[in-house]
Amino acid sequence: MSRYGWRTGLAALVLPVAAAAGGARLDAPTVAAALAGRYDNVAQVEAERRSGVAAAHEPLALTITPVTAPLVADVVLFVQEGAADDPRRVFSQRIWVLGADARRHVLHGVYRFAEPERWRAGAGNPELFRALLVRDLEPVTGCDVRWSRAAGGLRGVNDAAQCRVADAGGEPLHLEQRFELAGSTLAFSERTLDERGVAVRGRAVDAPYLFRRQPAPAH
Repeated sequence: MSRYGWRTGLAALVLPVAAAAGGARLDAPTVAAALAGRYDNVAQVEAERRSGVAAAHEPLALTITPVTAPLVADVVLFVQEGAADDPRRVFSQRIWVLGADARRHVLHGVYRFAEPERWRAGAGNPELFRALLVRDLEPVTGCDVRWSRAAGGLRGVNDAAQCRVADAGGEPLHLEQRFELAGSTLAFSERTLDERGVAVRGRAVDAPYLFRRQPAPAH
């Protein structure tokens, strides 16, 4: 998954989104509910290892949890990415905010925590986010993900031309991302492009991470 995150300005994503007649238009709560769950790509990794794929995917775990953060937005998700084979290895924790643009398209943006350690326990304690404030988050504009219906599920894409990041040396790059949710599988591809549109690194659409939703843990 991304080491950059999905970025947008919070003010653009606080409008409610109404569903059109016949369900033709998505709304933010529907997208959030569809995405929520615990995922990993262990099955993909094991299949690649058995078949001897040279550029096998690394085993990742992804948790997308709806949280109540009334002082931030109406529809908020806490997203954690880590190693599938070691729950102690957490790579990133983000807040996703879902809402609408001026044309009532569902968008999602990602926010970093201004003080990450303060929210570290959020994976096991979603109630923690009731105290989350806008000032606790760090937005970066330009990388909104726009959601639409697709065959069998949902599709989310960003505009790579507007989504600008920098590599470790400060070189400007563009970030291209795509999500495909169908049933219990969330396919995710991401790659960085130089100013000419040439891929620098990452996974293209034809070689995505295949995250499968896992059963909820028994209590």
